[in-house]
Amino acid sequence: MKRNAPTTTLLPLLPLLPLLSSLACVVPLGKLGEEATDTDGNDTAGSEETGTGELPPVDQRLDVLQLDDGALDLLVVIDNSGSMGTEQVRVATAIAAFAEQVTAAPGVDLRIGFTTTDNGNPWCQLTSPEAGNLELSACTSRITNFVFDGAATIDSRQEACLDLCNIESIPLLPTTTHVDEVAALRPWIEFGPQGSNLGEVTLEQALLCAAPQGINGCGFEQPLESMRNAIERTNSPSDSSYGFLRPWARLAVVLVTDEVDCSIDPAWEEVFLPDGNRVFWGDPTEASPNSALCWNAGVECDSDGPDLGNCHPQNYDVDGNVTDPASAVMYSLTRYIEELQSVEASKQVYRAEGSVAVALIAGVPEGYAEGTAELDYSRGVSGDTQFTHDYGVDPGCEGPAGQAVPPVRQRALAELFPVGDAAAVHSVCGDSYQPALATIQSALAARQVDQVACLPACLADVDAASEGLQAQCSVVMLRGTPTGREEVLVPACDGAMADEPCYLLRVAEDAPQCAAQGSNAELELVLPAGFAWQGQLDIEAACEVAAAGSC
Repeated sequence: MKRNAPTTTLLPLLPLLPLLSSLACVVPLGKLGEEATDTDGNDTAGSEETGTGELPPVDQRLDVLQLDDGALDLLVVIDNSGSMGTEQVRVATAIAAFAEQVTAAPGVDLRIGFTTTDNGNPWCQLTSPEAGNLELSACTSRITNFVFDGAATIDSRQEACLDLCNIESIPLLPTTTHVDEVAALRPWIEFGPQGSNLGEVTLEQALLCAAPQGINGCGFEQPLESMRNAIERTNSPSDSSYGFLRPWARLAVVLVTDEVDCSIDPAWEEVFLPDGNRVFWGDPTEASPNSALCWNAGVECDSDGPDLGNCHPQNYDVDGNVTDPASAVMYSLTRYIEELQSVEASKQVYRAEGSVAVALIAGVPEGYAEGTAELDYSRGVSGDTQFTHDYGVDPGCEGPAGQAVPPVRQRALAELFPVGDAAAVHSVCGDSYQPALATIQSALAARQVDQVACLPACLADVDAASEGLQAQCSVVMLRGTPTGREEVLVPACDGAMADEPCYLLRVAEDAPQCAAQGSNAELELVLPAGFAWQGQLDIEAACEVAAAGSC
């Protein structure tokens, strides 16, 4: 929220995550034919091994089961400018509540990393830009970061830190990663099947202390560039964040800010300087630019006002002309779309879709996420002439803690990378940010381990001379591995204790619950104790299917 416009603080980028190639394996084919007994002693349609065989064609397979390990990497980018004290309290409490609920489920696999929106700026020489570096420490150990000395001094030490955190440091335990077998302290919080990296402190305590990032950061916020830098750092062996993002885990990025994105290409930082081109300045006659520059340099609207109509991201060159991404003073939104698409592509070995999502908590009215309120862009309508002067646009929302600038670039990115089935764009003016985190919990962090499902078809009797329904299927298991996507034929269970996955097929009267679904068969995947997978585990079946209407 903006009470007054704080005077306002970019680092090298690192390589993209690699794409993984695919791999197919051929193993013995499991084929139904003889009677078998399931682990409960019930008779089922049986099977016989047919030796080695080829994988059935993809277009002949039915999707039957999809298990999910629920692994989630949560990257939280928090605005640490002078107006964000109250908002950081809401972020901390929402993240803590989210983590407590997620980790209450068995088998959860969660990582949380924090960084700020500070990437530097010519007018932010006294801030220490994190530039996407993951920050994990108790706010009490950096308490001076909660005092902002601007036109007026803002002191959020008590509200945004001391009221939340009662420890001087967060005790951490060394852990390994998929890229580093040497146990070391990591700048993130993790809680998974192998345990937690937290020492003698609860998860709630750690998050309440770690989430608040302070309010003395640069007032020209760059949430999108911070997000990109954080992702790039995780692939650099020389960076402390190396290995934070796991190839098989979903990635959810949470952007929390009360301003528009101001990710300026440092090659064009002259647009901020008094002796540079002042074409984007809100008032070129003033001694220094205000945040209106960020709106003017990255946004295009249908009208000049007072009703601005629709506003969307735009690329402008140093003279204020519409240009291509390479010549834009503000990093093009394409830069961030391609970054997330690259991450998503690298996860396709482990997950078919929905592996990257962006949740935004910013200057939209309360109810926007639920579709009960619209975001209207205007200039000079709100009556707050100082706000409009400082930010180039009227507030997008207003609450007890202050006002917020309507987002444009961040909102566009969030809409391209929805959480589940819908874009997650929530109001920073709201009293609680827990609804925003709840969407992530339900859509991305839910572990799915149901191993029984009705086949989405009616199976044919392949041996009419034998008593009962004799069905024939080939079952395929697909899972991701570090070297690529692996497809294996799953054998039918033979009644013995299996040390590899196998399947049971129940048909006709042994699968009565499937009749309502238009099916006469139920498949159960039997996994040996300790069997682990990463990402999604897909089970497909190629079966002899009955003629339509004969089920």
